[in-house]
Amino acid sequence: MTLIIAALMDGKIGHERQVSGFIKALKKSKNIRVYELQMSEVSLLGKVNFDGDQIQQIDYVIGAGHSTHLKMVFLAWRYKAKTVVLMNPSLPRFLFDYCIVPAHDGVSPKKNTFITIGALNDMQISEKMHEGTLMLLGGKSKEYSWDNEKVFSQIAEIVRTNNRPCVVVGSRRTPVYFWDYVRTHTDKHLSSTRFFPFNDLPHDWLKNNLGNYQWVWVTEDSVNMVYEALTVGAVVGLIKMESTKLGRIHDGIKSLKREGLVNSGNLSNKAFNESERAVRWFLENEK
Repeated sequence: MTLIIAALMDGKIGHERQVSGFIKALKKSKNIRVYELQMSEVSLLGKVNFDGDQIQQIDYVIGAGHSTHLKMVFLAWRYKAKTVVLMNPSLPRFLFDYCIVPAHDGVSPKKNTFITIGALNDMQISEKMHEGTLMLLGGKSKEYSWDNEKVFSQIAEIVRTNNRPCVVVGSRRTPVYFWDYVRTHTDKHLSSTRFFPFNDLPHDWLKNNLGNYQWVWVTEDSVNMVYEALTVGAVVGLIKMESTKLGRIHDGIKSLKREGLVNSGNLSNKAFNESERAVRWFLENEK
C-alpha cells in the first residue's frame, strides 16, 4: 500500500529540511507518494489549489513552521488525514496526531509526542573523502556574543594540535569584521588554512560538502550545524563562545555534551540520526 503524503512547505529552508529529513527516512520503510504544497496552494480552510495532478486522497499531512499549523489541521480535516508536526506546535498538541518536538522546546512526552535531540534535518551519513578538518562559524545571537580574539585563538589551536589541513567556513551571522581580523593575524602556522566567508561559497556548499569531512568543529551558538555534522557521521567538537544568557541553544548543547556526542576537549563519534529515530517511533505508533 502506498501512503499519500501532503508536505506543507512554508518557504523557509530550515523548516523544509526538517520535512525533507522525515520524508527521506520514511521512504526507507514505506512506499509513499509526496505532494509538496506551498502555503499559497492551500486555503486557510484546507482547500487545495494545486498546479498538478488532482489530489483525491491524503493519508498524512506533514509540516514544520508555525505558519503551517492551522492549515495542516484544516487540510487533514478536509481529507480525513492525520497530521505529523515536526516542532512544538503553536496550537494545542491534541489537535495533531503526531508531534515530533526537539528537547530544547521544553515540552513533556505524551502519547502523541516524541522528543528528539534537536531539530530534524535531511543530511545522510556518507563516506569521508577528506582527511582535513572543517570548522563552521556562527556569530552573535540572543544567547552568545562574538569575540574575534577568542574565536580566532581556538581556530589557531585546533590547526596546531590536529596537524591536518583545515578549512574554515563562515555563515550569514559571522561578522564581516572577523575576516579583517583573520587577514591581519594569520601567521605561518595558519598559512595553509583556507578561510571562506559565507558569500564566497555557493549557497548549497555546506549541504553538498559537510559529509566529506571526518572532523568538524562548530561554534557553540550554531546548534543546528552541530546536529547536521553529527548526522553525517562526523566527529564533532565545539568552539566555545561567550554566553550572554541561558536559553534553548544552551540546553541543546548541554544535552549533546551529557550524551557524549560532542566535547570540546575529548571528541567522540556516536551514531546519530534523529530523523530515522523519529520515523521508527512514528511507525511503531501509526494508527
